[in-house]
Amino acid sequence: MALRTGDEVRDVAVADLDGDGRDEVLAAGFSHNVTCFSGMGKRLWRRDLGAPVAHVVPVEQDGTRIIAAVTRSGQIATLDAEGNLLAWRDLASEPTALTHIGSDIVVATAAGKVVRLRLVP
Repeated sequence: MALRTGDEVRDVAVADLDGDGRDEVLAAGFSHNVTCFSGMGKRLWRRDLGAPVAHVVPVEQDGTRIIAAVTRSGQIATLDAEGNLLAWRDLASEPTALTHIGSDIVVATAAGKVVRLRLVP
């Protein structure tokens, strides 16, 4: 099965975002979008972040599933499982990596910083 985003994909992640026991697929796109697909390939939602999306990572916080995405221009967005924007922050530098520690996210930047951020549910 091929998932079509209509976009150049820069990163992917898989997690059960809606709590139904089946994983969804997140795609970070060069055309500014985070796109979410069901495990069967149906597009569930798409969120435009205004700049090419470099990395995406799902995180669980207090039983709530949160998605963190960073743009190549250095903004970090948190989204809920339906793709709604929860929070926005400017890192002032291009991200080079994104991961998580528990329910916090960790971003490495081209400016040589490693930033640990608490997600907002």
